[in-house]
Amino acid sequence: MTACPGRTRATRTSRGRDTPTAGTTRRARTSCSGPVTGCSFRAREGRAPAAWRSTHPASRSKNPTASTCSTTTGPASDGTTSSSPTRPRASPPAEAGGPMTGSRREDQGDLAAGDFSSWVIGMQGAIRGEHGAEVPCDGCTACCTSSQFIHIGPDETDALSHIPAELVFPAPRLPRGHVVLGYDERGHCPMLIDGRCSIYEHRPRTCRTYDCRIFPATAVEVDDGRKAQIARQARRWSFALPTQADRDRQHAVRAAVRFLGRRKTVESDGGAALSPPQLAVRAIEIHDAFLGSGEKADRAPLVAHQRRR
Repeated sequence: MTACPGRTRATRTSRGRDTPTAGTTRRARTSCSGPVTGCSFRAREGRAPAAWRSTHPASRSKNPTASTCSTTTGPASDGTTSSSPTRPRASPPAEAGGPMTGSRREDQGDLAAGDFSSWVIGMQGAIRGEHGAEVPCDGCTACCTSSQFIHIGPDETDALSHIPAELVFPAPRLPRGHVVLGYDERGHCPMLIDGRCSIYEHRPRTCRTYDCRIFPATAVEVDDGRKAQIARQARRWSFALPTQADRDRQHAVRAAVRFLGRRKTVESDGGAALSPPQLAVRAIEIHDAFLGSGEKADRAPLVAHQRRR
């Protein structure tokens, strides 16, 4: 899941009948400015307000391959696994645009994130809607317990049929039929019951494509205090950089972050600044344009393309 990248105020609604939530759910009152899975993708007309939302919605399949979440132990509702009550301390991520070390592995965390180039190419496919994200969650539920609004498209009939109608409401700034699933007073997804997703096989597309590795991959930091668990988990990932191709792609992704950061009010929806998830996803989407050339290369065509979107 991902949170709605736009700034939204929330109001409480009374708990619906026969709902699995432990309390009330929060409903957005203002428009969502995001493009993820959750409400963190671009909220353009006809697009979901989720950070993983593809910029090519027509290519998104109705039932993308589910993300692979290894849950060898039962996840606790606080985002940890029952077999690991404490988490190793992880060093803070490098700042966006920081120097590339060129090392074979980034020294940032204790969890293997895989080879950088293989992961980022696969993530581009997930963003385009070609397949789900394969994430070794290992019982982590940080994204399910971080006050995130989950976008659900009108074509996701399977997911909608497994979520009580009382828990969803119209998605701000999107066409009729797009809805958002809120969260309870603890910030937990109401479909998370006893630390497990009660609709895992039927979960929304946003959840299927969410991958918190976008943050260490781009060196973009999660700056929302309500998502501290996601930030901690993201810092645990460590990408392998065994080849020059891996290092080149990492450099291209970071260059894309810097490029978008300088133009964030132009690139974002409605002139609002890009949220961290939006910035990370957009950088991954366009990083190919930064391969094999310096950052001072002519980016005018890319800027024009971004403005048209």
